[in-house]
Amino acid sequence: MAESEVNKLKKRKNSFAMILLSLLLSLSLLSSTVVYAGGKDDAEIEDTASKSLEPTAHINGTYLSEGTAGIARLSSTELHVMGVTNCARISEKVYLYLYLERKVDGHYLTYKSWKFTKEDTGSLLKGIDVKVPSGYYYRVRGYHAAECNGTKESVSTLTSGIMID
Repeated sequence: MAESEVNKLKKRKNSFAMILLSLLLSLSLLSSTVVYAGGKDDAEIEDTASKSLEPTAHINGTYLSEGTAGIARLSSTELHVMGVTNCARISEKVYLYLYLERKVDGHYLTYKSWKFTKEDTGSLLKGIDVKVPSGYYYRVRGYHAAECNGTKESVSTLTSGIMID
């Protein structure tokens, strides 16, 4: 195996270990985990007691494997927003866009957003602690993509809303 391929495999192994460690740490900090799939009416799935919502979208792509977006309530004024984009193989460019949405007058609107990219990797993981006003429902929308050889594959994720009171 060429030296550059060995280095890429080492980077991917280290990235996977970092993702696994981060997810385990996040879960250990939370007293309960509730997982919802997107697509249901918000009124059916919003939950004021939920600590964490982490839907994952899988794709059987050549480059993109899955995307995960999550949200956790840290306090009455702080949320943890996270996202992961995992590739089926090392990709030239990996994308992770996270949109924190707040429900106002019955509609979710983008409250804050972040765009991350990374080159020559097999995964991209980000977590952000955000101060927010209480009295609203919040959710996270994620955009996950991998690009290689002129081909770009993508998938979107959406958490359910959680109340910050």
